[in-house]
Amino acid sequence: MTIGVARRQAGRRSGKRCVKPRKGLRRRCTRYVTKLVLVRASVKPGAVRVTYTGRVRRKALKPGRYRATLLATDPAGNRSQPRRITFRVVRR
Repeated sequence: MTIGVARRQAGRRSGKRCVKPRKGLRRRCTRYVTKLVLVRASVKPGAVRVTYTGRVRRKALKPGRYRATLLATDPAGNRSQPRRITFRVVRR
C-alpha cells in the first residue's frame, strides 16, 4: 500500500493547470503539493486500517489542510483505483 500526503495550497490558473502564484496570473485555484509518500509493505488483503501519526521524519505536519491518496498493489503488480481522503491538522 502506498500513501501519498499532499498539502493544500493556493495557486493560479495557467491554461488548464493550477501552478504556483505569480504576478501575471489572475484566476485562482487550489493546488496540492506532495509532502511525503509512505509505503506499507506488510498490509494484508481486504479492508484494513493504517495508522498515521501525522509526523514526517520525527517532525509534525504543519497546521493546514491535507489530502491523502491511497493506492494498493497486489503481488502480481495490479494496482487499485486511487482513493482520496482529506484531513486537517490543527494547532494544539
